[in-house]
Amino acid sequence: MDSTWALCPGNSLMQRTWGDETVVYDPLSGNTHLLDPVAAAVLDHLGDSEATATAIAEPLLAEFGAESEEDVLAVVRAALARLRDIGLVRSIDE
Repeated sequence: MDSTWALCPGNSLMQRTWGDETVVYDPLSGNTHLLDPVAAAVLDHLGDSEATATAIAEPLLAEFGAESEEDVLAVVRAALARLRDIGLVRSIDE
């Protein structure tokens, strides 16, 4: 089953990007995080709405020039797990 993901409720993240680096400030926790390009793209995608990992991976396939949808999906799932661990996103199915 492909979980549906969303930004954590009540959080208004502030972010700034320089080249390939994105810094995100989480005002709820007071923490600042440095994100890789995939994690930043995942977070941007979830800023608009809830989505599954598969739905997030589809547009990133072309954006990152990946050869395999499975490879992109694995990287997106890893990014979602990292973003969940630092408290920026949550699975709404859990």
